[in-house]
Amino acid sequence: MTFIQFVCPRCSEGVGVEIAPGSDRLRCPNCEWEQTQSAPTNSASAACPVCGCDDMWRQKNFPQSVGLFMVGLAMVLSTWAWMRYEPVWALGILLFFALIDWVLYMIMPDVLVCYRCRARISGLPDEAVVPKFDLEVQERYRQEAIRKNQTTPTISQK
Repeated sequence: MTFIQFVCPRCSEGVGVEIAPGSDRLRCPNCEWEQTQSAPTNSASAACPVCGCDDMWRQKNFPQSVGLFMVGLAMVLSTWAWMRYEPVWALGILLFFALIDWVLYMIMPDVLVCYRCRARISGLPDEAVVPKFDLEVQERYRQEAIRKNQTTPTISQK
């Protein structure tokens, strides 16, 4: 099963949809927006099923807020141990959190994320050859969104 999280282009609601293997339709349950896929979503294709963009990146399916909380907690606890002149405990705390990070990295599955619409696709096979995040590609899509949202000024005659 493929699970897709996206923002509906029509109603702008966050949606999570499970797509059955072999299905070629993506549908928003809120507004009945529908997208027909050229290829089934369970293939190793690296095209976004929501907007059709070919640029996607692979990342771990882990909430960034939890990761930032863990880094902050490690920093505070380690600093507290250094403040108490216990360097062994300070380094032990940092190594403990590094071990937790490594274990989570090894067990968490990957998701594909679209640069254009930020749709998150999980459950695809590992054969999909998708690169890691590329800041240059992200900046290109960010600039595209800025240009798309700009309105051209009108010249008024006086």
